[in-house]
Amino acid sequence: MENSDEKTIRVLHGPMNIANQMEALSRGLNENGVYCRTVSLVNDYLRYPAKYPLENVWERNIAPAEVLRFLEENCVPNFDMFNFHFGRSFTRNYSDLHLLSSKKKPIVMHHWGSDARSLESALKINPYAKVKPGAEKKIIDTYLRYIARYIKHCIVQDEEMKFHVTDYYEHVHIVPVMIDMSEYEYVPVSEREKMLIVHAPTHTGIKGTETIVKVMSDLQQEFDFDFKLIKGYSHAEAKKLYAQADLVIDQLHLGIYGMVSIEAMAMGKPVICYVSDFMLDHYPKDLPVMNANPDTFPTVMKSVLKNKDVLPELGKKARTFVEARHDMLKNSLEVKRIYQEIMSLV
Repeated sequence: MENSDEKTIRVLHGPMNIANQMEALSRGLNENGVYCRTVSLVNDYLRYPAKYPLENVWERNIAPAEVLRFLEENCVPNFDMFNFHFGRSFTRNYSDLHLLSSKKKPIVMHHWGSDARSLESALKINPYAKVKPGAEKKIIDTYLRYIARYIKHCIVQDEEMKFHVTDYYEHVHIVPVMIDMSEYEYVPVSEREKMLIVHAPTHTGIKGTETIVKVMSDLQQEFDFDFKLIKGYSHAEAKKLYAQADLVIDQLHLGIYGMVSIEAMAMGKPVICYVSDFMLDHYPKDLPVMNANPDTFPTVMKSVLKNKDVLPELGKKARTFVEARHDMLKNSLEVKRIYQEIMSLV
């Protein structure tokens, strides 16, 4: 919590709540004595709730000049720092970066994935890499070079993202993805004979959903288990389905364990996920993830179905791992330290 002798830093976050990370961070920071408010300009089907939204914010899709006026009159006087997410700012043309810089307001950028990961770059460290459409090297390079003229500090979740942005920013900080552990009840793997295995195809191509569905269909000819796709549900609804599962399959291409893996492990669920050799060198050695790529997934999945007795213990280790590495209060405290370092130089 905040030391009574230190000045409270006031930070405005926006404009995208990717994987609920802007919200989790702002909540953790507020509980650790940093005054944070959020502006989310993009809604998605996951429908994450906001606890600390900035009230009476500008209307969406108004002209950049009107956004600048609002920022200058209402935000610049009331916030010490601005923390943007997913390579975006409050204006489509990034004109607010110039305004904030001219007012001597420090800016931090959080990058979360496809906002900085091109296929050309990803293939250098991940032979199975796939990216979202439009994530072209030239486009990403152009916009990163532009915003880095105004932003000196960048925060990423791991060494994979650092690899993609390190050539652009003066300072790149690593703070792992975070969740509020109090919102994730430990639900041990069931002892039922017929397993429930789930997969959340939030981005089917990147996740390897086609391969996963085919392999699972083939294996159901040999093994008795239930398989369910978690698609189109709100975040709250998806969590309930993870809690019912005995095994969660995350993805086969990204080379990192992401939010689905973290949430599942927080509930004590074993996870299958592709982790690249590059990231295996950087992750903790006790990472409790069953590693599988598109080539090895059939073999790994078949082995799991033959050895279900190992899953409960793996689920326990998964919960312990997330508590140690992805707790909202612990990780937001590290972001607070970064803020303090930046503010000491203003």
